[in-house]
Amino acid sequence: MNTSSARQSHNNYSPNSYLNRNQHSQLIQQINNNSVNNETHNSFYRDVSPSEYGYHNLQQQQQPRPIPFQPTRVFTDNYLEDPARDKTPPKKQQYEHRIKQAEDRISHMLAQDDAHFKQLKDSLAKMGEGVQGEQMARELLDEKKTKEIKLAENNMNIELNIEKQNRRESEAKISKIIDERLYAIRLDLAKEKKIREEAQDHNYASFGDQIRRLQEDIELEAHLREENSQRFITQLGDEIGKFHDMISQERRIREDNHNIMVKTIQDTHQRVVMELNRDIAERRQNEENLLHLLEETCLRVERTVLSGN
Repeated sequence: MNTSSARQSHNNYSPNSYLNRNQHSQLIQQINNNSVNNETHNSFYRDVSPSEYGYHNLQQQQQPRPIPFQPTRVFTDNYLEDPARDKTPPKKQQYEHRIKQAEDRISHMLAQDDAHFKQLKDSLAKMGEGVQGEQMARELLDEKKTKEIKLAENNMNIELNIEKQNRRESEAKISKIIDERLYAIRLDLAKEKKIREEAQDHNYASFGDQIRRLQEDIELEAHLREENSQRFITQLGDEIGKFHDMISQERRIREDNHNIMVKTIQDTHQRVVMELNRDIAERRQNEENLLHLLEETCLRVERTVLSGN
């Protein structure tokens, strides 16, 4: 029986009504039970927070208490018809108002949590997009560097082929010049030999003195020829030596140019490798920083969720 039924029973009670002892005791026990239930309900809402009430769905478990014997009370009309008591709102409406306030606070907290989780989700999505963009940029940079290295290798191969072709052409020109000079010298020697033989034949046909003088002239001519031949041979050796020196110098210049080109290529390769390694190290550092920030964000989210709960 609730409080309204008990009050209705009290309103029907008057000092002039004839109640036996049992009916009077039952009425007093109902009023006391209602007061005990109200105190238990108030203590439940006082000790349990709105979040615990909303999340755990606690239920009130009440056990009836034994009622000690009390003397008979006499309720007067003034007590039952007090204007101040009639103006006081019923306990049920107070409890419903408190429950509604608790539900409003719980709904507000849930809305705040949803907004916070949505913001964290958006932040994580933006971080994921940033990491994906960084990976795509790294792949594009690697592809670009690979193409540049291949292009540099192709250009170096073309330059080496051109240098080899120029060297072969230079060697062919030098060989051709040497062959032409040797052929001209051989022709001169052949002409000189022919002239000498004709002169000897003509001198042998002359008189004895002329033959002697011619013999002397021939000896002189032979000596001169030998000197000329020696001089020609010396000049030829000098020319050949000069050509050898020129060839050696060209070969040395070519080797120096080749070494310079190889060194330049190696330096370029080392510089490109160092730049690539530095870019890779920077990207790894950026990835580690992003992962560290992501872990810190996850830890903050977890701590926020735990603190909210």
